[in-house]
Amino acid sequence: MKIFVETAHTFQKGTKINYFPFKLDKKCLSKPSKFKVVFIKNNIKYVYGISHNSEKIIDEYLYYYPKDRRALIFERSDTNNYRFTIDKKEQKFISEKTLDNIPYLSNSTQLNYKKTSEAFDWFKDNLGIVGADHPRLIEYTIQKLNEDKKMKKFILNALIEADLGINDLSASIEVVPMDEIPIPIRERLKTMMPDIEGKLEKIDIKTIHKVLNEVGDENYVEFDFGEESEGTKKLFSLIGLWIDSLNNGRVLVVDELDTKLHHLLNVFLIKLFNDPTQNKNNAQFQKGSNLVYRKEL
Repeated sequence: MKIFVETAHTFQKGTKINYFPFKLDKKCLSKPSKFKVVFIKNNIKYVYGISHNSEKIIDEYLYYYPKDRRALIFERSDTNNYRFTIDKKEQKFISEKTLDNIPYLSNSTQLNYKKTSEAFDWFKDNLGIVGADHPRLIEYTIQKLNEDKKMKKFILNALIEADLGINDLSASIEVVPMDEIPIPIRERLKTMMPDIEGKLEKIDIKTIHKVLNEVGDENYVEFDFGEESEGTKKLFSLIGLWIDSLNNGRVLVVDELDTKLHHLLNVFLIKLFNDPTQNKNNAQFQKGSNLVYRKEL
């Protein structure tokens, strides 16, 4: 739904829509996919819904609650039947410029209609969806870690609170030109990653653990990131995205969160969203298709 809303304005006439009907029931093969989402943007509640098959939008609607009472922005039925109660002339013009396979929400925003742009911006700026093993997550956490001292402290406190035994850490990303990599390694990399271009990013992460010796004195031991447990690596990769969502009031949907992550670390991450001292901007978290935590609308 997010990708469709954000990119469909680029569709040409006849462009197929991604459509995945339920294959184990013949009755469902010809039924449209239906989506509905309720969200808040700039302190106003919105309800957006859409249904479609592979060829066209069937129904679509957007309501909002500017004074805590539902008001219609647009309704669309049978692909090209529209109903408007505000800005009728402007919206009628936009609807006539909207192809059968393009959401009105997307097209009207591209044509600078302000009443739909707020809803579109929620999809673009406030809704985050990620697989828990996304390859760029570690790099994202490193970026956040090096943004400023406050961000590093936030991340480090989270890792300490998770009881991983980590007391400090450092992380960096170094861009290495391919021609500086020894030829045997370069050839092997090209075999493993044929799309690799002229440079390679080298990630360097060090963690510091506090240990007590036999007489109780504190010592500090440095670990390479590869020496950490899979759960620690997973938590580190997610924590940057977590903090960004908390700080900016985003809705974060994570698929397969529990893969390689101890259930106590799962609980820790979810508690961050449920802690009003950490979640000051009404961020929301959802795991897969099961709602784990959601601020009341």
